[in-house]
Amino acid sequence: MSLDTITSRRELAHRSNNGIEVYLLWSPASDTIAVTVIDEAGESFELVVDPGDALEVFEHPYAYAAFRGCLVGADVVA
Repeated sequence: MSLDTITSRRELAHRSNNGIEVYLLWSPASDTIAVTVIDEAGESFELVVDPGDALEVFEHPYAYAAFRGCLVGADVVA
């Protein structure tokens, strides 16, 4: 992520568990909500989500990423 991208977003929620950081971010300029996941190895992914699904995706980002096909070929440990 670029500095402009980070500063133009607002953090709505954040959680951390077992080396995985999950952020719920809102971009006022585009009025979009995204969930960003970063693990301790620096691997990351981001999901742009509908506002009505935001908290559910925030709580279960790997399930939604797998459903969308974002984790195809990725080494995901449950």
